Amino acid sequence: MFGKKKLCEKMLNRVDIIKLVIYKVVKKDLSEKCAELDFCGKIAAAVVNELFCSHNAITEKTMQANGEFVINEISNLAVNHPDLKQPITDALRVYYTAKLALAEKVGLDLFDKAIERGILIPGGTVPSPDQFLDMTTTLYLKYES
Repeated sequence: MFGKKKLCEKMLNRVDIIKLVIYKVVKKDLSEKCAELDFCGKIAAAVVNELFCSHNAITEKTMQANGEFVINEISNLAVNHPDLKQPITDALRVYYTAKLALAEKVGLDLFDKAIERGILIPGGTVPSPDQFLDMTTTLYLKYES
């Protein structure tokens, strides 16, 4: 089990890279429309946590106050950054699989919501660990600046 647990944790760390890229992209997109950077950051964080069904107290509050706006930004992400759809799809699959393997609760609504909002590519499989690690490295390097 130790090897499996360690691999799952490594994969979840790579999911966090995808989350950071999403946060950065959404915040940048919003900052071009809105001058209030604090608001942009809150919405971007809510977008990430809504995608992964992993709200904390702060993003839950943001979601309650701006839910329609957050969901609209998820859909905009799919339209304005189609190159992110496959990495997000892979990250959601890896996230779900790793959380289940670690016996952590995660619902299938994660996928239903992503499909409904146009950000998940239906079909396909969970990428291999090597494929996912390579993809996250490439994506991080592309968006690090």
